[in-house]
Amino acid sequence: MDTEVKEENEKLQENDESKSQASVERELDVPHLTQKALDRELVHTKIRGLCWKVFLGLLGSKPAEWKEQLEEQRAAYDVLHKRYMVDPHAEGRELDPAINNPLSQAEESPWQQYFQDAELKKQIVLDIRRVYPENGFFKDKDLQEMMLRILFIYAREHEHILYKQGMHELLAPILYVLHREAVNAEDEKQLSNAETTASSSAGEIVSMVNSSRFIEHDAYTLFDKVMEHTNSWFLSGTRGPASIDLEAEPFADPYADNSVSSPVVQKCKRIQQELLRRADPQLFQYLTDLSIEPQLYALRWVRLLLGREFHLEDVLRLWDAIFAYGQGLALVDYIIVAMLMYIRESLLGKEYTACLQRLFKYPPVEDVSGFITKALALINPKAASAKASNTASATSSPIIPASLLDSPLFPAGSESEVATTDPLGVHAKQAKPAKAAKTDKKKKSDDKPFSPSSHRHSLADTLKHLHQGPCTH
Repeated sequence: MDTEVKEENEKLQENDESKSQASVERELDVPHLTQKALDRELVHTKIRGLCWKVFLGLLGSKPAEWKEQLEEQRAAYDVLHKRYMVDPHAEGRELDPAINNPLSQAEESPWQQYFQDAELKKQIVLDIRRVYPENGFFKDKDLQEMMLRILFIYAREHEHILYKQGMHELLAPILYVLHREAVNAEDEKQLSNAETTASSSAGEIVSMVNSSRFIEHDAYTLFDKVMEHTNSWFLSGTRGPASIDLEAEPFADPYADNSVSSPVVQKCKRIQQELLRRADPQLFQYLTDLSIEPQLYALRWVRLLLGREFHLEDVLRLWDAIFAYGQGLALVDYIIVAMLMYIRESLLGKEYTACLQRLFKYPPVEDVSGFITKALALINPKAASAKASNTASATSSPIIPASLLDSPLFPAGSESEVATTDPLGVHAKQAKPAKAAKTDKKKKSDDKPFSPSSHRHSLADTLKHLHQGPCTH
């Protein structure tokens, strides 16, 4: 009898575990997470870093396999760390002293590489100290050292690219997200001892993915994956006779690359000459008539994934959609077209210098979600229009009205019309300075610094938002 009861209990337990696993897989289903990102529903959730790993292909479609995948990725970073973070002061004592000394000119001397590494690190440190200067989080010394290690190891592992200015600005948001969502060791231990339920199983998976013990490992892996898509944008091509002198150009961009065969320049040209031409022929023709080359303004937008144009929280929201859409981060092209169309009234009729000033200093935007909506509408107007029609009744003042989603232009017209359809008044001939200043101040308040140790979300919050979606503040 006891044997029968025991077998029955085991069957019940197996059934509970099976149901729990099925529930977890539904919550962490890739299409489900992708749709949440494209619908801008990852804002203020605690699973953004997890979603990025899924979208970029670091984690597969089955959560049950994530542990093994993460262990493999984290072990790979340990190998790279050991290979490249070498100090001849502490190692190589078994070598011939004639070789293992700072004055040795021998190629096999570890000091030769050590001095080269020192120069590379010096270059990286200069950029790290300038990243998001208004955000105190990035002034943390431990964080800066972590950034240095990641960027240095990446450069050594990818010697055909090395380190290029701007890479630090792609790494910074990744570290920001991972630190903010990190689950500490105490919560991890709590979950490992918890009874098996759908909530505890999901929490255990999230805590494993977001473990604070592996922030550096996971940041490198994510950064490396992003660079798989963007590394060609940091490579230069051959310069043509039409190259301008960036030193003499009054609004020259330090990230500019006027190489005629550079992949990133070709991408910029496609955005303006193909995508913008199709979406807004008038604006395209005007920029062409002014001889405004797209790489002058769009190269930085592309290379940094818009990281310099908006406040950090807005950048994260854009990255949610860009990573979720996939296709080699192709959504960024259409977001750039949406950005150009959004400021069209500030460009049309202006002289060359005034246009460049506006393009190099993009105006404050209250809600970047409109760019995602418009970008998706440009890709698939019919699908976007249908979705907007279905949700229009539940939205009191949509950023882009459903009736306009099929139009190649954002709404324009009189100031009274702009007030109802364009919350920033960007399409008015003259934006109101007071409104812009107020918006900028409001957005800057969102970038309040936090320290890696004191602002990590609790596990309870993580599970709450995993099941309930975004919170509101």
